[in-house]
Amino acid sequence: MSRRRLWAERWGRAVELLVIVWLSLRGWRVLDHRAKTPFGEIDLIAQHRQVLVFLEVKAHRGGDWRLSASQVQRIQRAADFWRAQHPRMMKALVRFDLVYITAKGLAHRQAAFGDWP
Repeated sequence: MSRRRLWAERWGRAVELLVIVWLSLRGWRVLDHRAKTPFGEIDLIAQHRQVLVFLEVKAHRGGDWRLSASQVQRIQRAADFWRAQHPRMMKALVRFDLVYITAKGLAHRQAAFGDWP
C-alpha cells in the first residue's frame, strides 16, 4: 500500500471514530462500524430513537454533499443485506444520512437520500 493510501486509510478511520463519539454523546446507539457486505462496506450503522440509520462518512476539503447514483445504490443494497442478516431490524424505519468532516467542522445531513417519509 502506498504512503498516500495508508495515510488516507488512517485518516478515514480516525474520522469515523470521531463521528462515533459525536453520535454517542448525542444519545445515538452505534450498532456496527465498517460493516462489510457483498455489496460494499457501510461506514456506520446506528439507532436514533426508533430509526435505524445507515451513515456514510466523508472527510472533504469542500462541502460537496452529493453521492453518485451508483454510490447510493451500493449503500442501499448493502443496507438491505445487513438488515436481512439482522432480522430484528427488518421492521425498523430506515434512514440514510451523510456526515462530512470539513475544515469548518462536522456537518450532518439527515435523510440525505433514499425513501424517507
